[in-house]
Amino acid sequence: DVGGLMGFIFKANALTKYGKTVLSPLTHSRNFIGNMPHMIANGYFNGNAMDTNLREWWSTAAAGNDLFGVTDEKRRERYRRMVELGVVNYGFEVEIEDMIRQSGADETLGSFLTRVGRISRDTSSLTQRVIGKTQQMYSFEDDVFKVIAFEIEAGRLKKAYPLMKDDEIEAMAAEIVGQTMPNYEMVPEAVLALRRLPIVGTFPSHTAEMIRTTIGRIRLARSEMSDSNPEIQKAGRNRMMGLAIMLSLPSIAAIAFKSLSGISDEEEEAIRRMLPFWNRNSTLLFQ
Repeated sequence: DVGGLMGFIFKANALTKYGKTVLSPLTHSRNFIGNMPHMIANGYFNGNAMDTNLREWWSTAAAGNDLFGVTDEKRRERYRRMVELGVVNYGFEVEIEDMIRQSGADETLGSFLTRVGRISRDTSSLTQRVIGKTQQMYSFEDDVFKVIAFEIEAGRLKKAYPLMKDDEIEAMAAEIVGQTMPNYEMVPEAVLALRRLPIVGTFPSHTAEMIRTTIGRIRLARSEMSDSNPEIQKAGRNRMMGLAIMLSLPSIAAIAFKSLSGISDEEEEAIRRMLPFWNRNSTLLFQ
């Protein structure tokens, strides 16, 4: 734990991140859309991967987060099972609450925000209800894609191993989701330590998770394609195809936008020289 000035910085940073995520309508849309590349990179939109009951899986994530009036106990029980397996309920709040704990404050994210924002602790107050639902919605936007990923992986494994017990199938599916979908409980300690430095930008764990899951997909796809089971091989090919699409898409988009905008190579080079050094080799989309 830390105190004094660093403790204050940790708390201020946590509150700022909360405002940039949960309280930002734009970030909510980015959070939802931003999960799409993970699904494509895992090959979930290839072949018959999506020939499944999306409405049921949507309801599972909604029931787990008490949203949209979904009260089906079966869906809630399914969500609780995924929490036990470590599939869901590990979103942005994990990082923010950890920062609050490191600051030396013995309180939860909710009590901290209530105290700092001088918001009524009465859960029936309008402000508290709005903030509560907004936070539930942000968590749902992460959870729904992990629920879909888990169910698709479980379906693939059932086809590959029809005699395997459901508990074993679910454990294997949860492990795959952990390798290929962001999970802030799996961020390395070295990356978490970067949050102690005020000069480091927000959410270093997000970048770390993008790197970890990309490497995880490549390793998993290679392992699957070399498996003797035809169904596992098929999953590996779909995963590798989806990963190839997502890795090449930014470059394809950059070339297309550059051509449509009539930007020459010389003009692009001149623009890059005006950029900060950390952006000069980035993918540029011209309008």
